[in-house]
Amino acid sequence: MIASDDKDTLVVVNGPEDGNTFPILRSPLLVGTGQACTAALTLDQTVHPLQAKLTAVSDGYRVRSMSPAPVYIDGKRAGMYRSRVLRAGGDLKVGHTLITLRCAPGGLASRSRGIATDNDFLFALKALAGGVLRTGKGLLTRHWRATLVLAVVAAFLYSPALRHVVLGYLGLIGGKISGLLQGLI
Repeated sequence: MIASDDKDTLVVVNGPEDGNTFPILRSPLLVGTGQACTAALTLDQTVHPLQAKLTAVSDGYRVRSMSPAPVYIDGKRAGMYRSRVLRAGGDLKVGHTLITLRCAPGGLASRSRGIATDNDFLFALKALAGGVLRTGKGLLTRHWRATLVLAVVAAFLYSPALRHVVLGYLGLIGGKISGLLQGLI
């Protein structure tokens, strides 16, 4: 594929598909070996069918790992619940493939204001709600405790308003538990 001057582009700079380019036409962009992936790295046997998801944010792309295999942004690991932002000139490493982001002046990242609901805290909450809705078993999903803990931690890290709400609920719950324990003694 040929890179365009008005589109952001992922360029494979090292790996089995060295020299390939993937223009970014819309967000989100999927990276992996699967047919649904815009950046299909079919020659790298260490890449999963869906390894990473890139979402346009201001001046770059939020990268989220979508498989157990590691995804690195400028040498730092990105996870499903701990995403990283890939900026122009930055490196994305999946499997044995190293990819560089080239941002064009009229590209998607320069036009994007980002999606306000695409932060790590809200992603964790959506994952929790999605698990509950998929199973139909209330909160008896496989990873609900871990997701809930991540959501609470993210609330403390990312949002002072949510921190206040969580602390309020924890205080209320703590008061009720204390009252119940006092009644038993």
